[in-house]
Amino acid sequence: MKEFSISRPFDAHVHGREGALLKKIGPMTARQFWGAIFEPNLAQPVTTAARGKEYLREICEACGSHFQPYLLAYLTDEIDPEDLLAGIDEKTFIGMKFYPRGATTNSHNGVADVRSLFTRGTRPYEAIQVCAAAGKVVQLHCELNFSLNGDELDPYHKEAYFFREIMPRLRDEHPDARFSCEHISCLEAVSFMRRYGGEKLGCSITPHHLLHDRRDMFRGGLHPHLYCLPVIKSQRHNASLCRFIAKGYPFVYAGTDSAPHDRHKKECDCCSARRIRQSSCMRKRSLARMRSIIASSDSCRSTGQLSMTWNRPASV
Repeated sequence: MKEFSISRPFDAHVHGREGALLKKIGPMTARQFWGAIFEPNLAQPVTTAARGKEYLREICEACGSHFQPYLLAYLTDEIDPEDLLAGIDEKTFIGMKFYPRGATTNSHNGVADVRSLFTRGTRPYEAIQVCAAAGKVVQLHCELNFSLNGDELDPYHKEAYFFREIMPRLRDEHPDARFSCEHISCLEAVSFMRRYGGEKLGCSITPHHLLHDRRDMFRGGLHPHLYCLPVIKSQRHNASLCRFIAKGYPFVYAGTDSAPHDRHKKECDCCSARRIRQSSCMRKRSLARMRSIIASSDSCRSTGQLSMTWNRPASV
């Protein structure tokens, strides 16, 4: 057999948004899939069982009775493990989702310090234990903005760092938990999943990360609609993902990560006046960082001098 078709697939990762946008997006999802897992990072995040019930009702109204939605709780530093358990018991939640604070859309309520996930006595730790005891999934956005030492991470290395430094700690501290690593995008993630994937560890992969590598984003100019988090990476990472799904592992599943944004905001943010002002501040930070690097170099130590100026371009 050379080809097959899936008449009604399941979407393991979708952002339905809320309000008027959900009323538009919901029916589109329902036409293509028999069911989906809806992500909880709304403008008003799904942090309680009561909010979960309300959002599920909105999804059902938008998608129709033939569609089966599933929902996750939003993991925060202040999550109430008892309320999470209540939401699981009443079948509002099938688990919860970890967002590193500031790492993606509507993640400002996410976990501030990833170490709380594997530090006993914290609420995030207790919430993972609740999910583990109930046999429910803990979805992970596998990126960090900063290393455990406080260094800002390169956008192309955030996911690799997470799999190298964080995933081993999570698995060691929560051996009974069921983790799902969402929208994996790099070779390091694939290597980790090949080694440890199974009943307690799975992953979703998006069509976007299979179809594109970072050359596509910059070919002929910047294409903002190809920008996503995690960012699409180089050709070798893309190839590793394609070879990975071809193996047919049962712990690998499709999640579109469909996440609608206002087109005007998506496009204008690339060259808006606000972005130009931000770029000016970024240049100043970059100059300070460059001066620091040069000042610490052997050549600069020998002369003890560093002189550098930056003239504002007339076109800005």
